[in-house]
Amino acid sequence: MYLLIFTLTSGAFNKVSAQCIAPSLTFENPVLVSGTNGKVGATYKFPFVTTTADAYIRIDSIVGGASLLNIDITSTGYQHAWQPVVDGPSTPAGSKYYIRWNISFKNAGTNENTSIGCLNLSAIDVDGDNVRMREYVEAFNCVQHTHPYPSVLEINMMNTSSGMCTMAMGQVANKPNIDTNANDTRINFDFGTTNSVSFVTGAMVDNNSTGAAATDRHFSLYFKNFSNVSTLPVRLLSFSGRAISNNSVQVSWVTELEVNNKQFEIQRSFDGKDFQTVAIAFSLEGTGTKAYKITDKIPSGSPSKVYYRIKQIDIDDKYSISKIILISMEESNNMFIKLSPNPVENEFTLTLENSSTPLTSIRIVDMSGREIFRKSLAGLNTNMHRLDARQANMQKPGMYIAELLFADGSHTTQKMIKR
Repeated sequence: MYLLIFTLTSGAFNKVSAQCIAPSLTFENPVLVSGTNGKVGATYKFPFVTTTADAYIRIDSIVGGASLLNIDITSTGYQHAWQPVVDGPSTPAGSKYYIRWNISFKNAGTNENTSIGCLNLSAIDVDGDNVRMREYVEAFNCVQHTHPYPSVLEINMMNTSSGMCTMAMGQVANKPNIDTNANDTRINFDFGTTNSVSFVTGAMVDNNSTGAAATDRHFSLYFKNFSNVSTLPVRLLSFSGRAISNNSVQVSWVTELEVNNKQFEIQRSFDGKDFQTVAIAFSLEGTGTKAYKITDKIPSGSPSKVYYRIKQIDIDDKYSISKIILISMEESNNMFIKLSPNPVENEFTLTLENSSTPLTSIRIVDMSGREIFRKSLAGLNTNMHRLDARQANMQKPGMYIAELLFADGSHTTQKMIKR
C-alpha cells in the first residue's frame, strides 16, 4: 500500500438551503406474490408506496430459529409504516435470531425496476421486553445514519461480504407504545438514490433476568425521516469520479454540515472488496457546503474497472464509509459529454462522444446532492438526448450535474450552469 497526499481544490459554493428531502412512502395492503408465506424466498408486494412505484419485500434468510408471525401488523403502531413481527427462542443468553430482507422498487403495475431518490428508513421504538430480549436492526450500504441525541441505542458499523453494515441494538428496557417522538430509541438510515435495500430485523437474548420473555418482537419501519435528528460529523451530498486519461481518475465529493471532521481517506479497489487508501484529504476550513477533488494515478497494467469509496474519520477516530462508485477506464482518452448550449437557458442537448458502451439512464443532481430528474435510456439506440430545463426541474439559476450511467455500472458526469 502507498499513500499520496493531494492538494485540494475548493469550489466557490455558497451554503445552499436546498436539501435532499426524503420522500414519505406508504406501506399498506401487502400481497404474497411468490414463494411460501414466512419462508425464505417469499416475496410480498406493497402496491403504490409512491404514486408511481410498488415495493417488493423478499425474505432472503431466516437465522437462529426466527419465524415470521406477521408481514405487516396494523393493530398498533403506524398504518403507513412497514411493521413485521418476528419471533424466536428466548435462550441461550447471547444468541440472536433474525430475518434478512430485500426491499426493491418497480414502476407501479410493471416489472420494471425503478429508483427512489433520497430514500430514508426510520426504525421506530428499537427497545426490549423488560426481561431479556433486545431488538436490533441492520442496514447494508446506507449512505449515512442519523439519530437523536441522547440515544440508548448501541450503534456499530461492520464491513461484511455484503458491504458496510450499520447495526443499531436496543436495550432490554421497554419503551411504552410505538411513538415517533421516542427519540432515544429511533434511528434513521439514508440510502441515497437506490432501487433496492438489504435490511435485517432481529433480537438478541440478554441474560439479566430469568422471567418469561416476550420473544415476538414488533418492528415499526417508517420510510421517511423525522425532524430533530443530529447528523453524523459529515453529510455527504455527492460523490462521483471520472477517468480523465488512460491512467488517471478524478474523484470529487461535496459535503455540508461538517462537525468535528478530521479527514477523508480515499480508498481504491480493483475487485470492489479489498480497498487500499490512496489519498488523504483534510477537512477544509469554513462552514457550509465544501467541494473536494483529487486525482489518482492508476498503476500500469491494472484492470479497466476501478472502485472507489471514502472513509470519513472524525476527531475521536470514529469513522463512516461511503457508498462505492465504479469507474471504467475504457475509452477514457476520447469519451466525453458534449453539452449545448452551456450555460443552459431552456432546451439543451447532451451528446456522448466516442463511446460504444450502452447507456441505461440519465439523471440530474443539484448542488445539494438532491436528484431532481432521472430518465431511463434502456432500449434507446442513440447517444444524443435533448431535454428541457423545466422538464428536468432546473428552475433555479445555478450549477447542476448531469450524470450518464452505463450498462457496465460505470458513469460519467458533466457540470451545467443554468441561467
